[in-house]
Amino acid sequence: MVQMDESEKPTADLYRDDAPTPRTVFTYINDHGDVVVELYDHGPECEKFFGKSDYERSAFVPHDNKDALIAALIEEVFGRLGESAWRFDAFCESQGVSKEDADPLVIALIDKLLGGQVDAVDKFLAFCKQKNVPCHLWSW
Repeated sequence: MVQMDESEKPTADLYRDDAPTPRTVFTYINDHGDVVVELYDHGPECEKFFGKSDYERSAFVPHDNKDALIAALIEEVFGRLGESAWRFDAFCESQGVSKEDADPLVIALIDKLLGGQVDAVDKFLAFCKQKNVPCHLWSW
């Protein structure tokens, strides 16, 4: 579900696991307006594997490609809008997002497509590649 962070930007948790190596995957809009799907691991197992206490990996679509991403997500989740416009309208209403407000809409669509998936970053990269939406990988 889309929430607003402390700077009033939309965000959503996609996956959370508090196992020996806690992992969180979330999506948000960064300060540049880019769409980000990020994984964050931390804990003793992470330190054993990576040599440091945490690991972050993210995929992002630059802000100037956000409309292409939204169009691709709508088609993937709902099919052609002419055939399923009512389902898209119902989705927007259930999520409390406006079809005209791109930032909360794209976060809600990513949550719908990738929510609950531990490998959401990789799936987001693959989705963007398949749909020819520019996406970049970043890890540290």
